[in-house]
Amino acid sequence: TVTGTSTGASEITHTATSGDTSYIIPTVGTVTATTTGSDSAETDGTGTDGSDGSGTDDSDGSDTAETDDSGTDSGSDGGSGERDDVKVRVRVAQCEIDYNVTESPFADVDDSFAYRDVACLAELGVTQGTGANTYSPKQAVTREQMAAFLARLYENLNGEPAETATTPFTDINDSSFAFDDIGRIYGLGITRGTSDDTYSPKQPVTREQMAAFLARLYEKLNGEPAETATTPFTDVDDSSFAFDDIGRIYGLDITKGTSDDTYSPKQVVTREQMAAFLARLYRALTTPTH
Repeated sequence: TVTGTSTGASEITHTATSGDTSYIIPTVGTVTATTTGSDSAETDGTGTDGSDGSGTDDSDGSDTAETDDSGTDSGSDGGSGERDDVKVRVRVAQCEIDYNVTESPFADVDDSFAYRDVACLAELGVTQGTGANTYSPKQAVTREQMAAFLARLYENLNGEPAETATTPFTDINDSSFAFDDIGRIYGLGITRGTSDDTYSPKQPVTREQMAAFLARLYEKLNGEPAETATTPFTDVDDSSFAFDDIGRIYGLDITKGTSDDTYSPKQVVTREQMAAFLARLYRALTTPTH
């Protein structure tokens, strides 16, 4: 076990003498740990955040009403085994599941099941809300908003923004708040669009699309895909483009479904649900502060 107490960025070299992959680092920041030895193995929405369409992103899907969303948040550290150049990201205290939010950054989320997750995203700079003090938790998330959310979370966890790639999409105006972010997630391979030359920025994101977005972002930041778990969902056809990705985010505890045996893949994702998904993904990729 490696313990660091620096309040700044630290680099730790850890030589594995067994199967130890535990890192307890009670500080806020990003710590890069390199393991050597035997290897076994947005203003999003309607305001400053922007919006994020929907559509059949060959690889993006949808997400709404979740027992996921209305239930207790959880996350996992994701990944297994021991790899070289493991990046240990220390979780900010405001994103812990049990963090006591004394004052919400937005006046309209106090009654939302996701109020802690919204506060987490605000702390990370992933959302700025839809107005000076509003988040609009019940609004649907558009595909351009989703691009902004994902690009910002990537930047937070990666330490620097992704490069903005040139896209083939002809339906994105360069005046869009998410123009650069769409280029970023395209360059990262997180989106392929809704056709060869369209992104459908104003369409709402569905739960199956969301699963694909999240699973791809996890893989990009983790260095390898999450394992595909068997789910209890009877409404997800194995021919769905997101079948494996739904299993991946289920295995990471990012989703619990909309009931004991349903995922509702075609439902639209709301902004509060999106906050829960993204906060759980963040926790799956970070190490607790305590």
